Amino acid sequence: MVELYVTLLAYKLSALVSGVLLCLMGYSLFVKGIWGDAGDLDVRFKDKSVVLRSAAPGTFFTLLGAIVILATVWQGLSLSSDQFDAQAQTTNSNATQNFTGTGIFR
Repeated sequence: MVELYVTLLAYKLSALVSGVLLCLMGYSLFVKGIWGDAGDLDVRFKDKSVVLRSAAPGTFFTLLGAIVILATVWQGLSLSSDQFDAQAQTTNSNATQNFTGTGIFR
């Protein structure tokens, strides 16, 4: 069970680091003065919409990094009992298969 929590923690930390790196790449594009048109972004959800036209490339990197960070923080560091039960069942079935498949105890 400890390995499962360590794996979850490593996954969350790597997601946070990835988001921060994306934000830093976007910031560095702004600092270097790269202002070329990267394209348009049009997002619609139900009756709301967000439109971003002729944005600098750094905007997209920073926006993507912020989304990754927010999604990681929003989900939190929780491990539901369903996930743990599924992992335990997989581990138990693998242990049973390894035990019966050794050939010593046939």
